[in-house]
Amino acid sequence: MTDSYGGSGVTTGGGSAREWLVPGTHTDAGGGHTDVSGPVDDGGRTGADGVDGVMPTPVGPGIRTDYDGDGTLDTLLRDTDGDGVVDEYWRDFDEDGRYESVEYDTEGDGDPDRKVTDADGDGRVDRWDYDTNDNGRYDVALIDRNHDGMPDLERVDTNHNFRVDLERYDDDYDGDFDRAREVIE
Repeated sequence: MTDSYGGSGVTTGGGSAREWLVPGTHTDAGGGHTDVSGPVDDGGRTGADGVDGVMPTPVGPGIRTDYDGDGTLDTLLRDTDGDGVVDEYWRDFDEDGRYESVEYDTEGDGDPDRKVTDADGDGRVDRWDYDTNDNGRYDVALIDRNHDGMPDLERVDTNHNFRVDLERYDDDYDGDFDRAREVIE
Protein backbone atom coordinates (compact mmCIF):
# COMPACT_ATOMS: atom_id res chain seq x y z
CA MET A 1 0.00 0.00 0.00
CA THR A 2 1.37 3.41 -0.88
CA ASP A 3 0.94 6.62 1.04
CA SER A 4 -0.14 8.74 -1.90
CA TYR A 5 -2.99 6.65 -3.35
CA GLY A 6 -1.64 7.36 -6.81
CA GLY A 7 -1.68 11.14 -6.66
CA SER A 8 -4.86 13.00 -7.58
CA GLY A 9 -7.02 10.02 -8.53
CA VAL A 10 -9.50 8.75 -5.98
CA THR A 11 -10.42 5.09 -5.91
CA THR A 12 -14.00 4.04 -5.46
CA GLY A 13 -13.39 1.22 -3.05
CA GLY A 14 -11.34 -1.93 -2.85
CA GLY A 15 -8.21 -2.53 -0.82
CA SER A 16 -7.96 -3.98 2.63
CA ALA A 17 -7.74 -2.42 6.08
CA ARG A 18 -5.54 -5.36 7.03
CA GLU A 19 -2.77 -4.04 4.75
CA TRP A 20 -2.05 -1.30 7.30
CA LEU A 21 -2.05 -3.65 10.25
CA VAL A 22 1.06 -5.50 9.07
CA PRO A 23 3.66 -2.73 8.51
CA GLY A 24 6.66 -5.10 8.55
CA THR A 25 5.58 -7.00 11.66
CA HIS A 26 2.85 -9.43 12.52
CA THR A 27 1.60 -10.16 16.04
CA ASP A 28 -0.03 -13.43 16.89
CA ALA A 29 -1.72 -14.58 20.05
CA GLY A 30 0.85 -17.31 20.52
CA GLY A 31 3.35 -15.26 22.45
CA GLY A 32 5.66 -13.79 19.87
CA HIS A 33 5.84 -11.92 16.66
CA THR A 34 7.93 -12.07 13.55
CA ASP A 35 9.58 -9.08 12.00
CA VAL A 36 11.82 -8.81 8.96
CA SER A 37 14.77 -10.17 10.94
CA GLY A 38 12.97 -13.25 12.34
CA PRO A 39 11.06 -14.31 15.46
CA VAL A 40 11.03 -11.96 18.44
CA ASP A 41 10.12 -12.99 21.99
CA ASP A 42 7.75 -10.42 23.46
CA GLY A 43 6.96 -12.14 26.74
CA GLY A 44 3.87 -14.04 25.59
CA ARG A 45 1.61 -11.02 25.45
CA THR A 46 -1.10 -10.57 22.87
CA GLY A 47 -1.58 -7.16 21.35
CA ALA A 48 2.18 -6.59 21.48
CA ASP A 49 1.84 -3.72 19.04
CA GLY A 50 -1.93 -3.41 18.68
CA VAL A 51 -2.17 -4.90 15.20
CA ASP A 52 -4.41 -7.73 16.40
CA GLY A 53 -6.98 -5.28 17.82
CA VAL A 54 -6.04 -5.93 21.46
CA MET A 55 -4.69 -2.91 23.32
CA PRO A 56 -1.08 -3.72 24.25
CA THR A 57 0.27 -3.71 27.78
CA PRO A 58 3.81 -2.56 28.60
CA VAL A 59 6.37 -5.23 29.43
CA GLY A 60 9.76 -4.27 30.86
CA PRO A 61 11.29 -1.14 32.36
CA GLY A 62 10.62 2.44 31.43
CA ILE A 63 10.63 5.97 32.79
CA ARG A 64 7.35 7.15 34.33
CA THR A 65 6.66 10.87 34.00
CA ASP A 66 3.90 13.40 34.70
CA TYR A 67 2.96 14.53 31.19
CA ASP A 68 0.30 17.08 32.17
CA GLY A 69 2.02 18.42 35.32
CA ASP A 70 -0.77 17.57 37.78
CA GLY A 71 1.41 15.43 40.08
CA THR A 72 0.21 12.02 38.81
CA LEU A 73 2.53 9.80 36.79
CA ASP A 74 0.57 9.32 33.57
CA THR A 75 3.20 8.57 30.92
CA LEU A 76 5.64 5.71 30.44
CA LEU A 77 8.63 6.22 28.15
CA ARG A 78 10.39 3.05 26.95
CA ASP A 79 13.61 2.39 25.05
CA THR A 80 12.86 -1.15 23.91
CA ASP A 81 15.98 -1.67 21.79
CA GLY A 82 18.52 -0.13 24.23
CA ASP A 83 19.89 2.48 21.81
CA GLY A 84 19.25 5.42 24.18
CA VAL A 85 16.30 6.76 22.14
CA VAL A 86 12.75 6.46 23.47
CA ASP A 87 10.71 4.39 21.02
CA GLU A 88 7.44 3.81 22.92
CA TYR A 89 5.31 6.53 24.48
CA TRP A 90 2.52 5.14 26.70
CA ARG A 91 -0.15 7.64 27.85
CA ASP A 92 -2.84 7.32 30.53
CA PHE A 93 -4.89 10.45 29.76
CA ASP A 94 -7.65 9.92 32.34
CA GLU A 95 -5.15 8.69 34.98
CA ASP A 96 -7.11 5.54 35.83
CA GLY A 97 -4.06 3.26 35.67
CA ARG A 98 -4.74 1.99 32.12
CA TYR A 99 -2.93 3.35 29.10
CA GLU A 100 -5.27 4.69 26.42
CA SER A 101 -2.60 5.42 23.82
CA VAL A 102 0.76 4.07 22.70
CA GLU A 103 2.96 5.83 20.14
CA TYR A 104 5.76 3.90 18.46
CA ASP A 105 8.94 5.29 16.91
CA THR A 106 9.65 2.36 14.60
CA GLU A 107 12.45 4.15 12.74
CA GLY A 108 14.48 5.25 15.80
CA ASP A 109 14.55 8.90 14.76
CA GLY A 110 12.83 10.27 17.89
CA ASP A 111 9.52 10.96 16.11
CA PRO A 112 6.62 8.51 16.59
CA ASP A 113 5.28 7.21 13.29
CA ARG A 114 2.52 4.90 14.52
CA LYS A 115 -0.07 5.10 17.30
CA VAL A 116 -2.79 2.86 18.71
CA THR A 117 -5.60 4.19 20.89
CA ASP A 118 -8.25 2.65 23.15
CA ALA A 119 -10.45 5.69 23.79
CA ASP A 120 -13.28 3.88 25.57
CA GLY A 121 -11.12 1.71 27.88
CA ASP A 122 -12.55 -1.64 26.77
CA GLY A 123 -9.12 -3.16 26.05
CA ARG A 124 -9.59 -3.14 22.27
CA VAL A 125 -7.90 -0.75 19.87
CA ASP A 126 -10.36 1.85 18.52
CA ARG A 127 -7.96 3.73 16.28
CA TRP A 128 -4.63 3.22 14.52
CA ASP A 129 -2.67 6.27 13.23
CA TYR A 130 0.31 6.34 10.85
CA ASP A 131 2.80 9.00 9.72
CA THR A 132 3.58 7.70 6.24
CA ASN A 133 5.85 10.52 5.04
CA ASP A 134 7.96 11.29 8.16
CA ASN A 135 6.71 14.84 8.59
CA GLY A 136 5.87 14.33 12.27
CA ARG A 137 2.08 14.32 11.73
CA TYR A 138 -0.25 11.36 11.35
CA ASP A 139 -1.75 11.32 7.86
CA VAL A 140 -3.60 7.99 7.90
CA ALA A 141 -6.15 7.01 10.55
CA LEU A 142 -7.91 3.66 10.76
CA ILE A 143 -11.00 3.62 12.95
CA ASP A 144 -12.96 0.66 14.33
CA ARG A 145 -16.60 1.83 14.23
CA ASN A 146 -18.23 -1.45 15.31
CA HIS A 147 -15.69 -2.36 18.07
CA ASP A 148 -14.71 -5.77 16.66
CA GLY A 149 -10.96 -5.09 16.77
CA MET A 150 -10.61 -4.47 13.03
CA PRO A 151 -10.66 -1.07 11.30
CA ASP A 152 -13.58 -0.31 9.04
CA LEU A 153 -13.00 3.38 8.27
CA GLU A 154 -9.82 4.85 6.81
CA ARG A 155 -9.25 8.63 6.85
CA VAL A 156 -6.32 9.88 4.76
CA ASP A 157 -4.55 13.17 4.10
CA THR A 158 -3.37 12.25 0.59
CA ASN A 159 -1.65 15.55 -0.23
CA HIS A 160 -0.12 16.09 3.25
CA ASN A 161 -1.74 19.47 3.92
CA PHE A 162 -2.91 18.37 7.41
CA ARG A 163 -6.54 17.90 6.29
CA VAL A 164 -8.35 14.63 5.63
CA ASP A 165 -9.36 14.51 1.97
CA LEU A 166 -10.20 10.83 1.44
CA GLU A 167 -12.29 8.39 3.44
CA ARG A 168 -12.71 4.69 2.67
CA TYR A 169 -15.41 2.55 4.28
CA ASP A 170 -15.78 -1.17 4.98
CA ASP A 171 -19.58 -1.12 5.18
CA ASP A 172 -20.08 -4.88 5.47
CA TYR A 173 -17.20 -5.31 8.00
CA ASP A 174 -15.44 -8.04 5.98
CA GLY A 175 -11.98 -6.40 6.13
CA ASP A 176 -12.11 -4.93 2.61
CA PHE A 177 -13.04 -1.34 1.79
CA ASP A 178 -16.28 -1.14 -0.16
CA ARG A 179 -16.47 2.53 -1.05
CA ALA A 180 -14.51 5.76 -0.92
CA ARG A 181 -15.39 9.41 -0.89
CA GLU A 182 -13.48 12.65 -1.26
CA VAL A 183 -13.74 14.98 1.72
CA ILE A 184 -14.10 18.59 0.63
CA GLU A 185 -13.83 21.30 3.27
